[in-house]
Amino acid sequence: MRFIFLFCLICIVTFPSNLLFAQSNSKSKKTVFQKAHDRKIVEEEFRKTDAKKFQVKVYTVDDKAVTGRTHHWFLKLADNDGKPLNFARTKLDGYLKSDPKVKFNYDGVVFSLCSEGKYIIGFVKVQHSGIWVLEASIDNFGKKDTFEWEIEIKDKELQ
Repeated sequence: MRFIFLFCLICIVTFPSNLLFAQSNSKSKKTVFQKAHDRKIVEEEFRKTDAKKFQVKVYTVDDKAVTGRTHHWFLKLADNDGKPLNFARTKLDGYLKSDPKVKFNYDGVVFSLCSEGKYIIGFVKVQHSGIWVLEASIDNFGKKDTFEWEIEIKDKELQ
């Protein structure tokens, strides 16, 4: 009787998890997070931060940054030897290049996507089209640096 109970318990626990893993490994369409995780960033794609303490690459997966729609940016951080920075704290602000009075403040947490130094700046929704200058500050266990990058947000109606 105990054997049957244990067998049933094991089946109940493992069957749903097998379905979950089978679905994630199937040929179904990958999510934006899976695509970002799978993307390999080669050394030539990195650029140095302002004080040259770190290397950084900012990228999108679908390149569909438009006004009024939620999208994600991804950040790859490494030290100058190319070793991923997995526990750095990052703060993000910015402004519209054509009108610096229009500010961007990202209050969300920039969290690590995996152990490869990749981070997600998720669920960003911008209401003004144009070129945005985004300013990021990095704190990796007291070693601090900043960098800027520009990203174009297109008007939703023009898509």
